[in-house]
Amino acid sequence: MDSLILIQVFLPNNKTAPNIGGEDYWAIKVNSAGTITWDQSYGGADLDRSYSVEVVDLTDCVTNYIFGGITSSGANGDVTDTNIGAGDYWINFVDASGNLIWEKNYGGDQYEEIRDFRRNSDGSYTISDNHGDVPSTNYGVFDNWAFKLSYNFSIPDLVDGEVCEGESITLTAITGTCDNCTYQWDANGGNASTNSITVSPITTETYTSIVTNATCCPDTTSVTVIWHPSPTVNLGADTEICPGESIPLDATTPTCTYAWSTGVATLIINPTMAGTYSVMITCEFGCTNTDKIIISPRIIPTVDLGNNTTLCAGDSLLLDAGTGGMNYNWPTGATA
Repeated sequence: MDSLILIQVFLPNNKTAPNIGGEDYWAIKVNSAGTITWDQSYGGADLDRSYSVEVVDLTDCVTNYIFGGITSSGANGDVTDTNIGAGDYWINFVDASGNLIWEKNYGGDQYEEIRDFRRNSDGSYTISDNHGDVPSTNYGVFDNWAFKLSYNFSIPDLVDGEVCEGESITLTAITGTCDNCTYQWDANGGNASTNSITVSPITTETYTSIVTNATCCPDTTSVTVIWHPSPTVNLGADTEICPGESIPLDATTPTCTYAWSTGVATLIINPTMAGTYSVMITCEFGCTNTDKIIISPRIIPTVDLGNNTTLCAGDSLLLDAGTGGMNYNWPTGATA
């Protein structure tokens, strides 16, 4: 098992991390054999001392470390805020490799140094020291000053989205910057571990992601994607047309907008020529659908009964309409 050790040092010794100021926090991580796996200095130009360290190692969260002590360095080096008093509480939160994630100082107009702190089950921290000057009334020269820091990590639920049949939508758990955050989507989101996912639902679905920030504090965000079916359009089976005829084509679904390949924007068109006709309809929620039909020219049969002639009483004449037709309608009533 690896261990983390905090040492107060300002001499080179066997440090590989450079000195930042007069005295720095110096953290070293050693393995079970006592071999240093990494070391890191934290501080500013003046005095920075650490007295307390805690491992932040929660379920489904990477191992991080939090240090507490005192800073008199002001706003320089790793210290971003000016000193409030002669010395302030200074808290550092670092990742498993010792990289500084965030830091903050607290205090009054005199001298405070953190001697102990504890992470609470709700993700907050309770901090105390043995030098107190912050309360409005001190009980003595030095008081114990304890206070609680909330983790204050909350992300809003996403705005519900809408998709049409066959479409995709990209969902983002948290917008903006969330340094060192991790993400875990539910089964609907494919158990993805990225901030954004792209989904193609086939029904209305709710997607949930657990976002865990750099201090291992989780929050949950959810979004419902409302699914809309494509509108119905059916121009029928391909067909044939004879000269002089027209064929009505119906885009099927009323109260939509229509874009025919002919440039017409009505529900029904009546083409009189062979060709390929298509339509795109756009209906509620912007959902679209298309269909097309091929109208082929019908072959005109040829019939020749010969020249006009005269018959005498009792004569007969054979009239032949040929074999190119499907149906025959003679004035005598014959059908062959």
